[in-house]
Amino acid sequence: MKVQPYRLINLCREMGILTDALHERLQSSMRAYDGKSLIDIMKSDVSTSAFKELAQVSRDTLLEIANQDINPFRSRKDKKTGANRTDGLQPVNLQDDEMLYILRLNQTPAETFLGVLIELKPALKDELKAALKKFKNEDQDDLYCDLFERRRLDANIISAAARNSEHPYYDDNRMNQIRRIFSLNEIVEEALFDEILQEAIDAHQYFCEALFQRGKITEGKFVELLSEPLELPTLSLKPEMVSDDASALFPTGCVRRETFLPLEYRPEYLHIAVADPLNFSLADTLSLLTCRPVRMSGAPQNKIIDCINQVYSVREASLRANTAAKEKAEIASGKMSAGQGFHAAADADEESAVDSMTTVQLVSKIIEDAMRANATDIHMEPTQEALRVRYRIDGVLHKISDLPRSIMAEIISRVKVMANMDVTERRRPQDGNFSLQGERSKYDFRVSTLPCMLGEKIVIRALRNQTVVAGLTDLGLEQNQQDALRKLLQRTYGCILTVGPTGSGKTTTLYTALNLINNENRNLVTIEDPVEYQLPGVNQVPVNFRANVSFASGLRSILRQDPDVIMVGEIRDPETAQVAMRAALTGHLVFSTLHSNTGPSAISSLGHMGVPHFLISTSVAGIISQRLVRLICQECKTPQRVTKTMLAELGLPPESKPKFYEGKGCDACWGTGKHGRVGIYEVMVINAKLRNLISDNAPESAILEAAVADGMMTLRENAILKIKAGLTTAEEIISSVLMNE
Repeated sequence: MKVQPYRLINLCREMGILTDALHERLQSSMRAYDGKSLIDIMKSDVSTSAFKELAQVSRDTLLEIANQDINPFRSRKDKKTGANRTDGLQPVNLQDDEMLYILRLNQTPAETFLGVLIELKPALKDELKAALKKFKNEDQDDLYCDLFERRRLDANIISAAARNSEHPYYDDNRMNQIRRIFSLNEIVEEALFDEILQEAIDAHQYFCEALFQRGKITEGKFVELLSEPLELPTLSLKPEMVSDDASALFPTGCVRRETFLPLEYRPEYLHIAVADPLNFSLADTLSLLTCRPVRMSGAPQNKIIDCINQVYSVREASLRANTAAKEKAEIASGKMSAGQGFHAAADADEESAVDSMTTVQLVSKIIEDAMRANATDIHMEPTQEALRVRYRIDGVLHKISDLPRSIMAEIISRVKVMANMDVTERRRPQDGNFSLQGERSKYDFRVSTLPCMLGEKIVIRALRNQTVVAGLTDLGLEQNQQDALRKLLQRTYGCILTVGPTGSGKTTTLYTALNLINNENRNLVTIEDPVEYQLPGVNQVPVNFRANVSFASGLRSILRQDPDVIMVGEIRDPETAQVAMRAALTGHLVFSTLHSNTGPSAISSLGHMGVPHFLISTSVAGIISQRLVRLICQECKTPQRVTKTMLAELGLPPESKPKFYEGKGCDACWGTGKHGRVGIYEVMVINAKLRNLISDNAPESAILEAAVADGMMTLRENAILKIKAGLTTAEEIISSVLMNE
């Protein structure tokens, strides 16, 4: 996890580490920002939510920010409105009850806390002073509760105070983080930092000037270090790192919403784990509420969520168990009557309703987080100790959390209710679906349950309609491949097949092709199992075996509906293969998928299904072979060292010196170095020579040789182009494409 130079040098200038002249020199020498636009810089230097807010402001305001070189950390007066503003910091969304909980449990000194608010909120000065005086004289215990009830305190007031640069812990939070970053990157050790800083303060110097005078580092080396991304304080999170005092101080709701994990709660500081170790909005708010500086360490967001689920679920279960045990003990000792015990049971029923609402929120959060992470599937799997939750992102499963088995039944029941399944049926597999309205679009989900030895496993497939309206370039096709495919789509009859392993994007390619030829002059009909995406203007038929609608029988019915274009979701059996080939031969353009690795092997697969080779040669117009590979994350993309072994595996000459890239891993890509996927393609157009070879049942090698001689780009060639273009890594191509040749 690294911090971009732009963020760090502005922070250092604000805290008196850098002189103005040195700051200007650093800005001009930052190679990482050469050629970047203002938008690119904002994307790198501010949080996602803050960028979304900034993107709404007018062009004039953006130009004003660019010209003034607004520091993304400093709260300052707006020239027009006179109001304080904090540029680039993500707002904190703690609720009134959560802030009150922290203030009371922390026993935050009223004199200190209200003293800050009195200084920063002149409009409340008299009332807060009167409340503080009453509190001192009467030793009032519920001062904070009283102020919240009378709306003299609320989350907005406290958050606004936390954003003010006069906040007593404002400097501490930032200076402590700079100290840790400098120490971690071996600029100056942490113990010496304070000594040099005090010298600089006493001599009215900037810190860097005192540092150079000490001879600890040269100015040139200092500039070189600050011009490149520096390592941030990070942790390898484990649940046992969380102290009971720290976890008890914060309500579950605010920890989950703000996605931070309290680790240590000491008189000297509060230590938390966050995805962004420069999230000073959160640090300042927690500092104000607890009256101590906040130390922030970075960790991947999914690891933080995982630990939150484990730590807080166990703590809540423990609290419920302790409460139940206490009630039983009181009934046994006579302190609680049988009647009181009955009422306690009724209260427990009410609490279970609250728990069920918590389950609803937890399931919603799991789904919402999956959508934000662009996951295609959510897996909920029972294990001996827990319910494991995993997301499939860019084709790879990532463990998100282990939820307690005690709430497993509630979670599974909640998903079944959402998908209109039988909640009482646990012995047979079930299928269902549901839809949710997201922030920008509607999401459709397909749900499948599977009874296993340790309980029911659930997989939720997310269906995003926007993925099927991409252009051919977005899919990853090279220009000559696009031209070949467009020529195939201009045909009025023939069969176009897409082949490749499961999860290689075959259906997305077919949907994209259908979109390109979809118009009111054509009758487009599909038969699918199931219908994954609804395409406007296309008649889509789902396979229904209970109603005797299979691929073969459905295809026969479609042929009686005067179709121009037919899509068969998959050719699985000889009957479907025969009907599809004859439909393509009799004046229909037929699209379908086939489980095969390459174009030539697809010909062999059709032959093994009993389709005569003369029929294959006359009906098949083209075959698209494809794979999906992960893209390099653009946020952490960096040059990669090329080895001779790597070149040999790719089939490149050892003397060649190509430029390869890789991703180092960052928050944007969940530490994997990969973000998004692109297709690797091989488009084989069946010409006269290939038809003769297919009709003569020629071997696959002869068909491939003839296709390459006709100008076909192979999967290997297309894959190497993607590497040289800096889109993906050599390792990804070797493992996903070349090893399966």
